[in-house]
Amino acid sequence: PNILPIGHAYVAAVAAMDGHTVSVLDLNAERREPVKGPMEAFVKWAEARVVSTLETARPDVIGLGGIITQYGWIKRIAALCKQVHPDVPIVLGGGIASSMPEFMVGRMPIDVVVQEEGEVTFSEVLHRLEARASVEGVRGTAYRHVLRPGEWTVRNNGLRPSLGSREQGLDSVPWPLRSKWAEDEIYKVNPVGHLNWKTKWLDGASGAPGQYSVSMIASRGCPYASRACDYCYAAYLGKTYRLRSPREIVDEMEFLKRRYDAAYIHFLDDLLMTDYRWAL
Repeated sequence: PNILPIGHAYVAAVAAMDGHTVSVLDLNAERREPVKGPMEAFVKWAEARVVSTLETARPDVIGLGGIITQYGWIKRIAALCKQVHPDVPIVLGGGIASSMPEFMVGRMPIDVVVQEEGEVTFSEVLHRLEARASVEGVRGTAYRHVLRPGEWTVRNNGLRPSLGSREQGLDSVPWPLRSKWAEDEIYKVNPVGHLNWKTKWLDGASGAPGQYSVSMIASRGCPYASRACDYCYAAYLGKTYRLRSPREIVDEMEFLKRRYDAAYIHFLDDLLMTDYRWAL
């Protein structure tokens, strides 16, 4: 495990800013290192951690997310959540939700899908759920519309417009809520980027002990999304390419340097250097 799930951390920051209490179970961080050998023991451990956490935390809403290759795991975890708390709504986000929203609502025991950028949509979804109101009409969601007890259909409310560039949108998004994840214990010491370029494909360990790397995002979207590559789901953050203001980015970099003693900043952008004037 070497990359903080930064999309989760962004929506968690919005939830906390709205006054909600945020608890996190990060199975990826808790495994601490690559899993080797038979998977049966690891699967049992992961399922036990989900169940025990749910029984202790007793959440009002459960959030899951990831990419399409995690479909099997997310479906398994969603089923466990419904076994423990059958009446607690589950919200699914990330690339897995955006790429096939109706499919995911129909095939998984989830209640709401948040499509593309999650900050504004998730905030509105949480408000509706807290008020025990339907999410009908909430742009950026697909959901289970209950017709009568035991009978439902899938509805898609359509996409929400992407946040604008710089001061028109992205500069106003709160920074990721890193404190809820094991940034100090796991992610910054198993860094991506130059600090472990020699060892990344061995065990994911750092090739530079005592030097730390932290991930962040400076832009959203791919400038070539309209000509999408066959192998890439480029529109999971919207179809338009948008930038944060340079000053806003450097402010976050300086914070990461002070707070985490970062020697290296790893940018998770699709294409960081597309606008070279902005990059300079």
